[in-house]
Amino acid sequence: MITWLLYYYVTAHDGRGPLMHAAAFGSIMVFGRVVDAVADPLIAFWSDNFRGRLGRRIPFLLAGGIFYILVFIALFNPPAAGDARICILFWQIPTNVLYLVLMLAAYFFLFTVYVCPYLALMPELARTKNDRVDLATLRAVFSLVGVAVALVGSGMLIGVWGFRGMVWIFGLSGLVLLYLPTLIRERDYAAAEPAGLGLMKAVRTTFKNRAFRFFIVGNITFWFGFNIITLSLPFYVTVLLGLEQEQTSMFFAATFSVAVLAFPLVNFLAKRIGLKAVTVISLFLFTLILPWFFMLGEPVLGLTPLNFAFLVMGLAGLPLSSLFIVPDAMISAITDLVTHQISFVL
Repeated sequence: MITWLLYYYVTAHDGRGPLMHAAAFGSIMVFGRVVDAVADPLIAFWSDNFRGRLGRRIPFLLAGGIFYILVFIALFNPPAAGDARICILFWQIPTNVLYLVLMLAAYFFLFTVYVCPYLALMPELARTKNDRVDLATLRAVFSLVGVAVALVGSGMLIGVWGFRGMVWIFGLSGLVLLYLPTLIRERDYAAAEPAGLGLMKAVRTTFKNRAFRFFIVGNITFWFGFNIITLSLPFYVTVLLGLEQEQTSMFFAATFSVAVLAFPLVNFLAKRIGLKAVTVISLFLFTLILPWFFMLGEPVLGLTPLNFAFLVMGLAGLPLSSLFIVPDAMISAITDLVTHQISFVL
């Protein structure tokens, strides 16, 4: 969704005109992220205090998965082929703009309904640092394989079946995968007792945690930059390199192949020198690599534009590998600090 939705809505990729202006798309995406941000503490609070036969987390996964996939598919099926307009309260609003506002709001809300309780399972399933690093590594392996299959395979499927065919195939595949974690017997691993802390007090207690404040600022900053690259890659490939849209898959493949190969090293270093040191090293590597994206499409270092693009995308996989592993293990450790504070408050 992050990689292809912008391209789908703002380019004339299939012979028809753009569905909306890029500025409108960007504004709607910001609105969707605001919905996501507002929903996060609400869903977290609900999940923490939920009482259910299956535990606190699994019921949310069961309820959210199907609707999340339906909205994902709907995002790539807008009602208007062009800039058709409808009148709402005397305002002429493009149909696709209104449609995308509603669908992205629903998408990010349902994303929170599923992902927030899902990630909350990690500190409850794994109790020691090494177990958390190992679990985070395994989750990162399967997560990265899933992302790689989606991003590499999406370009291929678009070339054969078009955007909507690609979305249906991945939507149905994703539906199956989203329900695999519901097989976890949550109550066998976690006490699953309601938190017993009010929403505002829980938020205040969380933000009193100094480690959490540093973590959240760094995490937000990283994903802000990384999403810019992810959103822009189809344009790098089609505009700067002059290739077809489906060839975007080749460059994602280079990045994720290197990232998967680096997973054992990241796992070893995280246990040996610590999570913080690995994070600092990874972010430093990103600062060295990302400026080279500015040179895509040019012959650099004696390489052709194509080979140079492969080199840059491949190198980006090195620091990216740690950022699929380390944050999950780190937030689990930070959760222990927050839990200690909450116990003190209670």
